Amino acid sequence: MTRDMYMTMMSGLVATIKEMALVGGQDDRVRELVDIVDDLQEFWNGDEEFTRFDYSISAKAAARL
Repeated sequence: MTRDMYMTMMSGLVATIKEMALVGGQDDRVRELVDIVDDLQEFWNGDEEFTRFDYSISAKAAARL
């Protein structure tokens, strides 16, 4: 995985969470996506090799959790 691919993937997931939260509120699917972002953040960027930006915080903010 490259830095650009990682950032594109995570940005897309956060945008999806934001759209789903606007349309459907805080249902289980939105929470599952937030958990997926947390897992991906830890797996791909646990050592902050790609970026220091924490997409987990953005995902939770987008989902309004």
